Amino acid sequence: MGLITHLLDTSAVLAHYFQVPGAQVVHSLLLEHPGRLGLSVVSVPELAWRLAAHLGDPRESERALKVYIEELTQSVALTREMADASVRLQRATASSLPLVRALIAGTAQARNAMLVYCDPRFDAIPDALVKKLRLPSTE
Repeated sequence: MGLITHLLDTSAVLAHYFQVPGAQVVHSLLLEHPGRLGLSVVSVPELAWRLAAHLGDPRESERALKVYIEELTQSVALTREMADASVRLQRATASSLPLVRALIAGTAQARNAMLVYCDPRFDAIPDALVKKLRLPSTE
């Protein structure tokens, strides 16, 4: 696995796919850092589910999923270091950080990558612990 400069949360991938606020930022990152954007494997089931739910077309949702997980990003497997980082992040977060979000943020921290997201639940993580790029959201 190569160097990852940015780790995309599911919310960032969906913003890009559906061309909503934040899409242009993700597009620029894909152009500026080719082959250097990652996607945590824990994001894959959520991405598959959200694409299927929003598109209603199984073939298109499978095609879109494949493009993101095989062509546009590197899949980042979960390691013990990332799991340990997620525990530390949950403890350091003032509000309750859902487990999957903690694992994604822990992955970014362990890989020294910038976490790219729209999901406001990541805002609770202290900036000093994880490099973050908050995309505009429609929420």
